[in-house]
Amino acid sequence: MPLTLALFQQVSLIAPLANAVAIPLVTFVVVPLALAGVVVPADLPWQIAHAVLSALMRLLELFADAPGAVWQQHAPSVPALVAAGVGVIWLAAPRGTPLRALGALWLVPLFLVRPVPPAAERFA
Repeated sequence: MPLTLALFQQVSLIAPLANAVAIPLVTFVVVPLALAGVVVPADLPWQIAHAVLSALMRLLELFADAPGAVWQQHAPSVPALVAAGVGVIWLAAPRGTPLRALGALWLVPLFLVRPVPPAAERFA
């Protein structure tokens, strides 16, 4: 998340739900059908895979159009990114690491530290 904010100034909030739907469907339905289409001398497996992918794309478009699906904000400062990196590493530490949950506090500067606005005369 910190790098996504730094590079794109937005984070998808709906991505976990979209991935929870799309990954199993593609893995267990679309890919086997596509592979079957290579072996079977008929177009039916590819047509079914296409139909499944088309339905999945319509669903993903609904997810993307949902209000609040994306968090947008300013580009975080370098110190805020460093703090967030420490927090992510601390949160990803092995189970049993002391105070591991406090790594989430290191993410707070991403949202609270605001860049200095440009001077009024620079906008003229």
